[in-house]
Amino acid sequence: MAIEANLQQQAKEAIYEKIIEAANNIESSHTSASVAPVLKTLAEAYAWVTYPNQSH
Repeated sequence: MAIEANLQQQAKEAIYEKIIEAANNIESSHTSASVAPVLKTLAEAYAWVTYPNQSH
């Protein structure tokens, strides 16, 4: 169980880093239309990893 929790935490951190990168891309390039689907997908992935027993 500890290994699974560690993997879950690593996945959350990796997804969160990608969310920050995508958000920074919006701020720096003002291309929100192209980054919005990426942010949506990353947010769904983060929610799934954080709360795997809930439907998303």
